Amino acid sequence: MPLTHGTFDDVWLTVAGDIDAVVDSESGTWDDLVEDGLVTEWDVTDVTDEWYGNAGEQGGALKLRLHRVANRATGAAFEEFDERPAAVDAFPGEATEYPVGWWTLLHVIAGHQGYSPEETLAMFLRGTRETCEDAVEVGSSDEAVQRIDECIESLETLRADVES
Repeated sequence: MPLTHGTFDDVWLTVAGDIDAVVDSESGTWDDLVEDGLVTEWDVTDVTDEWYGNAGEQGGALKLRLHRVANRATGAAFEEFDERPAAVDAFPGEATEYPVGWWTLLHVIAGHQGYSPEETLAMFLRGTRETCEDAVEVGSSDEAVQRIDECIESLETLRADVES
């Protein structure tokens, strides 16, 4: 499991079991994908001390478990959708006050898990922070600052809507 994102075109495969046996069994297929030009390369990485170093021992263990849940959710999404839904508004041409997109899933899961509005907001704000930091990692700090400015503008619009 990679510790850095590199680009957003990466595919991560998490193996819960005998990694060496899986690599021995599947490496020929992965080599064929490289030979056919479908992927540029494949690599095996492991969860390292860095994984736990940034989240702590308990946080690192929870992070690994959350990735496993995310992997199952991603598999379910591939089964459910021929094309992934848009992040925010899957049907922008439809006149609606409630744009439905992938964000809806995250919001609904938070509700189903019993998170309060305050906890849900804290979750999304932390996710926003992580995403901006990822933008710096794969792009530039100027792009991240632009995204932050867009978030501030959106929040200021929301404040005006709530206050009126």
